[in-house]
Amino acid sequence: CKAWWMLRATARGRWLRDDAMRKPVAVGMAVGRSSRMDAKVAAVKKEVKVGGDFETRGLFCAEEIAELRHRLLAWYDVNHRILPWRKNPHSKRSDRDAGPPPPEDKSDFAYCVWVSEVMLQQTRVETVKAYYTRWMEAYPTLADLAEADLERVNELWAGLGYYRRARFLLEGARHVRDKCGGRMPGEVEELHKIPGIGMYTASAIASIAFGRRAGVVDGNVIRVLSRLRALAGDPRAPANTKLHWRLSNSVVDADRPGCFNQALMELGATVCTPKAPKCGECPARAQCLALRRQEEWGADSEGGPSVTDFPEKVKKKPPRMETIRCCVLVVTSEGRGHFLLIKRPDKGLLAGLWEFPNVPVGAKTEEEGSKPPRGREELVGLLGEILEGGSLEAFTGKGAQKLKEVGSFEHVFSHIKQTTIVDVCSLQVDAKAFGTLSEMQGPRETRLVPVDSKEGVASLSTGVRKAIRLYSGLGKKASVSRKNKKKEGKAEADKSQRRLDQFFGKGARVKDEE
Repeated sequence: CKAWWMLRATARGRWLRDDAMRKPVAVGMAVGRSSRMDAKVAAVKKEVKVGGDFETRGLFCAEEIAELRHRLLAWYDVNHRILPWRKNPHSKRSDRDAGPPPPEDKSDFAYCVWVSEVMLQQTRVETVKAYYTRWMEAYPTLADLAEADLERVNELWAGLGYYRRARFLLEGARHVRDKCGGRMPGEVEELHKIPGIGMYTASAIASIAFGRRAGVVDGNVIRVLSRLRALAGDPRAPANTKLHWRLSNSVVDADRPGCFNQALMELGATVCTPKAPKCGECPARAQCLALRRQEEWGADSEGGPSVTDFPEKVKKKPPRMETIRCCVLVVTSEGRGHFLLIKRPDKGLLAGLWEFPNVPVGAKTEEEGSKPPRGREELVGLLGEILEGGSLEAFTGKGAQKLKEVGSFEHVFSHIKQTTIVDVCSLQVDAKAFGTLSEMQGPRETRLVPVDSKEGVASLSTGVRKAIRLYSGLGKKASVSRKNKKKEGKAEADKSQRRLDQFFGKGARVKDEE
């Protein structure tokens, strides 16, 4: 098996790349190989056509592939994590039957794998478990999901982030219902045609649910393969991306492709970790060129090669900085408060989700201490539009001073670091005015969520919940103040109320958030 490059010691004991010398490398093979392993090696040679292009570009020889498959699957059967979407008939874990088993029907199982794989993108396994369970309780089959509405889907997804993943799941389920007869296809190419399913997800579903021999490439797999073969260069570069797919497709086990792919990802997630790999526990350490490179340098030498040199660290582009000002507007009627939310556009960041009214805020200026604060006038104008009340006393003229800033928070998206400045304001209305507000059809769709509804608040996005926490902290301070100074608090509340006769009638009032 030919390697791209070999490592040699110089006079100083350093390792240098020598492209001119490409010698066969075979590691980790027992001297006395069993006939069963010989048969596996022969099968691998037939699969990958050793001697052709594979041997010059794949960096694995047939013996290494056979050994890697054998050791990795044996390790996986003993050490795999128990997950609600996973099944392994070869498991040797005593607690493998914990929890309800995944469905036996391949199409139904493929749906479970699909949901889990989408949730696991950019999200930790421990976080996904609870979300997956709630999702399957709400939509146990693909047919159930296909009939769902986007708002309910987003509510179940709240807190996982990357909300377009939820939208793609819904669109994909409807595609399977309408174009595939309601059954998940079993081939990678057909799965790839479903909206929102990329090559990785298609390969994962095909191998895990349908037993198709297809490799997978995700962050964990890239890290493991990069270390096994000591692959230099940016792992995101097109040439390296193609190489990782070639490697993955070459090493995947023909008899147990789903288990092998999960084993490779499990190894990256639990053993071959980014910063502190547990090389002593790794079943593939005999095939690891990065580890061999580190050991030959010597453990006592500082500044030498390390397993963690691979894959190459690539500096990420810094996120774009943005600032917005939002208003936590609480509409109270008959003693119960409701948060007023507006719906985001159906396309773009956080498409179709609910949020507090907000406006972008410009950069700070030398007159930062001047009034009104940055973005306040624009926010007041937006509130007037939403409430269809440009003449509302509370949101025009001097009424703009009645919004109170309570703090700010930062929220990081994949490419944006957003600072949100939070204003608060309360609007008290009678039952008739509340009904009118509930049914308003303004420039944007509005929604009223009860302040005391834990389920309603929990269904909102992380950014909205951060703003609510700031509001809730203010309410606690205010309650202490009113407890000590009841009369003073009542007088201040009465003083801050404003009539809204032109819009809501004589029963409506606005007050400051104390």
